[in-house]
Amino acid sequence: MEPIPTWKRRTFRLTQKRDRVQKVRWIRAQNYVRQLNRQQAARQVRDLRKRVEHLFAEAKEWHGLRRARGRGLWRVQSQVLLTAITQNLKRMAISSTATARRGRRSCHHSFQRLYAPSTYPAFLHHFH
Repeated sequence: MEPIPTWKRRTFRLTQKRDRVQKVRWIRAQNYVRQLNRQQAARQVRDLRKRVEHLFAEAKEWHGLRRARGRGLWRVQSQVLLTAITQNLKRMAISSTATARRGRRSCHHSFQRLYAPSTYPAFLHHFH
């Protein structure tokens, strides 16, 4: 935590007084944010954000999500959704092979429940 500055002399110059007040506010805000970032909830949010950022990076780098292939909201949403489906299928394949190697029961049922047609967005029902 950064200490709040104090001054030995009072100022009558308006610009200097404004600068001092702004500096105090800025340091209080920084201290508040530092205090929030130390909490457990902030750590959990950072970990989740890291996961999501890695997924978006993979989609942009490996699956062509850096640029839209079509024009219009519907086409871009379809591209994003198909990219997400591709990423999920990759993860399902990796996890099922890892599960088979360990000799455990397949996780097919949990994915089947997770990606049931009732959970699809409305504009995708015609793809199913």
